[in-house]
Amino acid sequence: MAVELLIAHDDGDSVRQIMRFEIGTDNDFTVNMPKVKRIRLPCGSYALEVEIVLLEHYYLIKMNGTEMGQKLWPKEWWNKFQWHGVNSVKVQGQLTLVEKPSVKQIGQKSDSSNDRPIILAWNKFFRESIFEFDKLLFGNKNCSFQCVYTEDKKFQSCASVVIFHLALNLAPLPQHRNAEQLYVLVSHENPLLGRSVPTNFFNISITYRTDSTIFMPYDALSLINAQTMPQQIWSEAEIRERVARKKRLVVQFVSNCGANSGRDRLTAELQKLIEFDVFGSCNNKLCDDKCYQSEQESHFFYAAFENSVCTDYVTEKFWMALRNLIVPIVLSRKVMEKAGIPNGTFIAADDFDNVQALADHLKALQMDKDKYMGYFNWTKTYQKYRSGDGIQPPLCQLCEIAHQQRQKDKFKPYTVQLDTFWDKWQCKKNFVQEELISENMALGNHVCSICHHAIGYYNNNTLPCGHVFHPQCLAPWLPYNACPMCRTPIHYSGPWPNQPWPNSWPNVHNIVQHHLTNAHGVVQQHLASAQRLQSDAMANAQRVQTEAMAQAHAASRRISEEARASAQRVRTEARAQARAARRMSQEAQANARQQSHGAENRAQYRQSQNNWVVIDGVRHQIDGPEMNVQFEGNDLIVNGQRFANAARNYSIISEGNVNYSNIGK
Repeated sequence: MAVELLIAHDDGDSVRQIMRFEIGTDNDFTVNMPKVKRIRLPCGSYALEVEIVLLEHYYLIKMNGTEMGQKLWPKEWWNKFQWHGVNSVKVQGQLTLVEKPSVKQIGQKSDSSNDRPIILAWNKFFRESIFEFDKLLFGNKNCSFQCVYTEDKKFQSCASVVIFHLALNLAPLPQHRNAEQLYVLVSHENPLLGRSVPTNFFNISITYRTDSTIFMPYDALSLINAQTMPQQIWSEAEIRERVARKKRLVVQFVSNCGANSGRDRLTAELQKLIEFDVFGSCNNKLCDDKCYQSEQESHFFYAAFENSVCTDYVTEKFWMALRNLIVPIVLSRKVMEKAGIPNGTFIAADDFDNVQALADHLKALQMDKDKYMGYFNWTKTYQKYRSGDGIQPPLCQLCEIAHQQRQKDKFKPYTVQLDTFWDKWQCKKNFVQEELISENMALGNHVCSICHHAIGYYNNNTLPCGHVFHPQCLAPWLPYNACPMCRTPIHYSGPWPNQPWPNSWPNVHNIVQHHLTNAHGVVQQHLASAQRLQSDAMANAQRVQTEAMAQAHAASRRISEEARASAQRVRTEARAQARAARRMSQEAQANARQQSHGAENRAQYRQSQNNWVVIDGVRHQIDGPEMNVQFEGNDLIVNGQRFANAARNYSIISEGNVNYSNIGK
C-alpha cells in the first residue's frame, strides 16, 4: 500500500510550499510539534483574529485516492485542530490550518499593514475550487496585491468580495449583505445555460465576454516575442509532418444532444455528403484520451460546433482543435471576429451558400495540401500555447479591485445589469435551421448571401470569392470594395458590372473592418438606448394603466348611475308610448270597421247601379245588390218587377249574383 505524503515548509510568515508524493508504509514517520501563529483578517473597521498552525511536516493517508481515518497529527492535537480542506483559509495564497473555534472578533482597529481583503467563494466552479481553476488557466503567477482567499462561509460578513459561479445552484443565497461588499458573477457558460438571479445582484462580472469587468476567456493566442522559448514555436517541418499523417476528412466529439444551436442538423446534412466521423455519448461511440488524440491527428478538420451561438462564446472545442493542428469548422464567423480570433485560422459554415458548397470546399482543401497549410499561417505569429502575455490572473485583478474599494476616492462602484449584459437575446436559438439550412440552401439553389432569399440565375452578382448577391443587396457595399461576407478585396469603378470584378484592392480589408467596428459600436449604443427606452416605456405604461383603471372605475360608477336614471326615463316614456299606441290601435280598428262598412255599402250600391235587363234591345235598370230572375208563363219577373211576354227574348247584365227560379207556366 502507498501513502500520499503532503509536506509544507514554514518560512516564518506563511506556509511557503506544498509537495505531494507517495511513500511505502514501511517508512518511518516523524512529526514535529506545530507552531501556532495569530494573524488578523479585516472585517469592516475591526479585525478578526485567527490562529493558524504552521507545520514543517504533516501527513494525510490516502488509499486508492480515498482518505482513510484520522490525520496523522500527534494525539494531543487531534481534537484541537480540524482540517478545512484546500483553499479553506489561505494566507498569501497558501494553505493553512484553522483552530476551533477559528474566528474571534476583537474590538481593536485593524492594522493597515496587515489588512488584507478577504475574497470568499460562495460555491464550487463545477466540481473544483474556483481558486484552483484560476491556477489551471493562468498558472502560479506572482500577484502584486495580497488578499485572503477562502471558501469558508463563516467569513461572509467580513469578506470584501463574494464570488458566485452562475452555472451551479446558488441557493441558499446570503441572508445579509454588507453595503460595501462586492458580489462577483463568474461563468464560463452562456446565458442559455446559466441560472436566474436578481438583475441588480452583481457588481462585477468575470466571464468569457470581452466586455466583462474581468475578461476570462477559455484560451487565447500569445504573440511570439524575443523571450519565447524555441519549444513554444511550431516549425514548418512539425506542421508538415502532422499534416502528412491526416487521412480522414472531418471529426466531431459531442456529448450534449439537442443543443440550442441546432448543430445536430448540420452534422446530419454533412454526413450525407462527406466523410464525417462523430464520437461521444450522443452517438453511443465513446472515445478515451488516447482515442481522442489519435482521431484529431488523423483528421483534416474538426467540427467545433458550439452548443449555443452567443456573443464571444468560443469554448475549448475551438481551442483544442487549434492547439492540435486540426482546422476548426465553426458555425458563425461573426462570433469569432467579435471575440478577436484571427481570420484564416478557421472555416465558418455561414460563409457558404449551402451545405453542398461547404462540403465541396472541405474536399477541395483535402486534395490541395498547400491551401490547407495556409490555415496554419497563424503559427508564424503566435506561440503553441498561451503564455500569459503579461495579463494578471482574474483573481489577482479581483484582489486589486478589493484594495481599490477601500480607497473611496479612487473606486467607482458599479452594477452588472443582467437584463442587458447577460440576457438570452444575445444568443441565437436554432442558428443552424434559421441561418444555414433554409429550404433553398438545402436544395443548393442560388441564395443571396445577405438576405438568404432565392434569386434567379440571371438576377445575381457573383464575386470572385464565390458569394452570390441580389444587385440591390450588394449595392451598399460597393464603396467598400470588399465582399460583405468574407471581406475578399475587390475593386469596382464605373457602372454596375455584368461580370465579377477582375482585379482587387489589397488595402480595402482594413477599411471594411474599420467600418464594421464603427457599425458594431453604433448598434450596441442603439441597443442600450432601446433597452432604456423599453424600461421607461414599461414604467410609463404601468403608471398610465393604473391611472386609467382608476378613471375607468370612477367613470363606470358615474355612467352606471346615469344609465339607471336614463333607463327609468326610457321605461316611463315607453309605457306612455305603449298606452298611446293602444289608443291609436283602437282608433285605427274603429276607423277600419267604418271604412269596411262603407266599402260594403259602396260595393252594394255599385252593384245595384249595374244590374240591367235588356228586352227587345231596351235596357231596364234593376235595383238591388243581386238579381232574382223568375219565370211565370211567358212573363219574366226580376226582383219583383214583371216584364210581360219577355221570357223568350231577354238578356241579363249584372255585377252581382243572378238567381233563377221557375214559378210555373
